Amino acid sequence: MKLGGGLVMVPVGMLFLIFITVFRPISQGDVANSIRVLGFVDSIEFDLDTKDVGISLRNDDHYYYINRGLEKGDLMNKISNSIQGETVEVYFADHWTILDPKSESRHITKIVHDNEVLYKEMVD
Repeated sequence: MKLGGGLVMVPVGMLFLIFITVFRPISQGDVANSIRVLGFVDSIEFDLDTKDVGISLRNDDHYYYINRGLEKGDLMNKISNSIQGETVEVYFADHWTILDPKSESRHITKIVHDNEVLYKEMVD
């Protein structure tokens, strides 16, 4: 009775699936693959190490961020001067990973304030 080959392939296959799930990239957002939330901006944070721009919405425990937002020209000034203390539409990528199973971190693809697109990563 030979069992060796099949027993080895099951763990290898499982590791491969975990690897794909963990390391799949967040795709550039589009309207069909983004989720919209409306919220009041309580705070905006700038992470100088990762160069991310983080946004906290009132009564929302999720962490919304613009990946490497500080590298995107005058985005820091445009965002901080216009949306702090305002209600905005935030679109984020519909993305799941085993590293964040509850989707607490949300990658921003678009920000709209007063019908003006302030930030857009997505392709319409």
